[in-house]
Amino acid sequence: MRWMVLAIAMVGCDDGLIDDVDLGTDTDMGTDAMDDDTDTSDVDTEPDIDTEPDTEEPIPVPVEGTWSTGGLAVTSDPCGLTGFRDASEFLPATLVVSAASTTSFDMGATVADSQTCAYTSPGFTCGRFSLTEDTGVGADLILDQGLTGNVLSETAMLGTLDLTATCEGVGCALVELGLGGETFPCDLQATFNINNP
Repeated sequence: MRWMVLAIAMVGCDDGLIDDVDLGTDTDMGTDAMDDDTDTSDVDTEPDIDTEPDTEEPIPVPVEGTWSTGGLAVTSDPCGLTGFRDASEFLPATLVVSAASTTSFDMGATVADSQTCAYTSPGFTCGRFSLTEDTGVGADLILDQGLTGNVLSETAMLGTLDLTATCEGVGCALVELGLGGETFPCDLQATFNINNP
């Protein structure tokens, strides 16, 4: 009998203990601590805005009109053409620029004689053209010329003359003698300045 009372008393005590004991069933599972450990202060939520100014310089477009040539300097003359005639005679004293844009322009001794020059700043390359000259000794010199160079500004260019000379007529042998025995075709390259005005 004494054991039964003791057993009932223990059961009553156990029920109380169960009610009072925190079994750790809190569903928070420490998420507050996890939230505190997550540092979001470095997260960039602002959109990137380019505040740097555009420093790309505009492409210079040669002004249209008459340009002067000068400062001719021969860089290659294996046949000695400059001994036969002055190198400056291969180049007009003036050139006319027209139809100028950021991608091309026309240039020549006159508007009618102009060649279209492809232009990718700073470089340009003009179409080739030919001139025929009578030497006065029964021979014609055919001068096939090309112009290339760089546009330095709207009023200044540096050009390169690329010339190939051939000869037609019975007097070509005399012209070749005048060149010191060199035979055609003959090449010549020279650089020069082009300025406006």
